[in-house]
Amino acid sequence: MKIICIGRSGGENGIEADMRALRSLGHGCGIVSTSSADNVAFQLEQALGGLFAERAVIKAGALGNGDAGKALGESFALRDDLIVYEPPSGTEVAESFIPHVSLLVLKGNTEPEEWLRRGAKAVILRGEDGTNRFRDGQGDFWISGGKPVVDSQYSCAVCAALAEGNDMREAVTLAIARERLSGNVPVSAPIEPDALPSITFSGQAEPPFPPIESTGTEFYPIVDRTAWIKRLAPLGIAIFQLRIKDLNGAELEKEVAEAAEYARANNIRLFINDHWELAMKHAAYGIHLGQEDLLTADLAAIRQAGLRLGISTHNHFEAAVARGLRPSYAALGPVFFTKLKTMRFAPQGVEKLARWKKLLPCPIVAIGGITLENAPDVLKAEPDFISVVGDIANAPDPEDRATRWLSLFSRHR
Repeated sequence: MKIICIGRSGGENGIEADMRALRSLGHGCGIVSTSSADNVAFQLEQALGGLFAERAVIKAGALGNGDAGKALGESFALRDDLIVYEPPSGTEVAESFIPHVSLLVLKGNTEPEEWLRRGAKAVILRGEDGTNRFRDGQGDFWISGGKPVVDSQYSCAVCAALAEGNDMREAVTLAIARERLSGNVPVSAPIEPDALPSITFSGQAEPPFPPIESTGTEFYPIVDRTAWIKRLAPLGIAIFQLRIKDLNGAELEKEVAEAAEYARANNIRLFINDHWELAMKHAAYGIHLGQEDLLTADLAAIRQAGLRLGISTHNHFEAAVARGLRPSYAALGPVFFTKLKTMRFAPQGVEKLARWKKLLPCPIVAIGGITLENAPDVLKAEPDFISVVGDIANAPDPEDRATRWLSLFSRHR
C-alpha cells in the first residue's frame, strides 16, 4: 500500500524528516507540501495516481485550519484512505480534517473521547514519560514502554505498519515496539521480547493471576460436554477446557456445575470458556477468555477469587495485553488452518509459536488446526500446552486417538 506524507516541507517534524524516517523503516513515500494552499489538492491527486486510485496510507502533519486543510478534507471525503494525523507541537489542529482521520496522534493532556466525538476513528495520546493512552470505538488502553515524544517518527512507524496490512491496534503497538529497538529496523522485522510494550485497561500495573501447574508440554483438549471429560480423564489427561456454545440458562449452569464437581473430585484442572460468572460460582480451576471478553469480564473479581486466567492472542497488540494483564497462560492460534470456526486471523505457523514462547513470560498454549500428524512440528516450538478440539471429537475412536496423543507426549519428554 502506498504511503503519502502531507505537511510543511522542512523543519524537525516536516515531510523531509518523515521521508527519512520511512526509509529507515523500509518504506518510501510520496509527498504533498501544504506550503501552497492553491495546489494542495492537485498535488494529492498526483501523488495518489488519481483521485480514485487504490487506497493509500496518509501521514499528515502541519495543516492548520486554512484552505489547505479544507481542500484536503474535501478530497479525502471521496476516498477511504488510512490517515494518521499528527499536528506538530505549537500548530493548530485542522478541525475540518478530523472526520477523515483514522488515527489522531496528540501530545499532552486532553480527553480522547472529545476527539472521537468530533469524528476521529481512534486517538493516541503520547506522554512525555513514555506512557500512551489509546482509544478507539471499542476500548480504552494504556500502552507503556514507548520513548518520550521527540519527533514524528512514531507516526511514520504506524503508517509503515498499516501499509503492510496490519490493523490499527496492531500498527500502534508495533510502532511503540520499534521505538524500543536500537538502530533503524524495518517494521516487518520480528519483535524482540524487550521491545514489546505492556497494555493495561486501567493505566496501573496489575498483579499476576495464579500460576498454572505444569510439567513439560501437556495435552489440553477442548470439549463441549462433561461426558467427554469423564471419557478421557481416566486415560491420564489432567487438564481440560469446557467450551459450550449451544446451551443457555439452567442447562448451561448444570453442565458447568457437573464438570467443576467432577474435576475437583479427580484432581483435574478445568478451565471454563467465556462463562466466568459460572466458573466462579462453581469454583472451577480457571477461566479462558477471548480478547473481546476481557473488556466486559470482572477481572478483579476473577483474580480475587483465585481462579487462573487463560487468554487468546493472535498478534502483537494482544500479546502486549497479555504482558500487561499477566494471565496464567496465553494461547496462540490458529497455528494451522482450521474449519471449526471462522477466524479473523490467518494461520500463525510454528515459527511464530516459537517466537511467542520467547516474547511472553507466561506459559503458551498452541491451538488451532493441530492434529496428531502435524503435532511433532508443533512440539519443536516447545509450547507448554497443545490444545485440540476436532482431532479427538471427530475421531472414529476418540479414546484410541487420545491414547496416541499421550504416547506422543511421553516420547517427547
